[in-house]
Amino acid sequence: MAYALNELGIVIFNAETHEANTRSRRMLGNLGFKEISRIGMEQYMGEESRLIQYRFCVSQKV
Repeated sequence: MAYALNELGIVIFNAETHEANTRSRRMLGNLGFKEISRIGMEQYMGEESRLIQYRFCVSQKV
């Protein structure tokens, strides 16, 4: 993210993970990502799991 911000000027980052993937959800939260939607389903670890979309805007940290 630092490279994308400093070298490319990207200020909005999007991420997506499975609802069942609690470690990824916690990591995204710790990085400052905010949940923006829950759209879609996908197989995760052999089970159907809802997809959660996240967004981080650099202005959130300023």
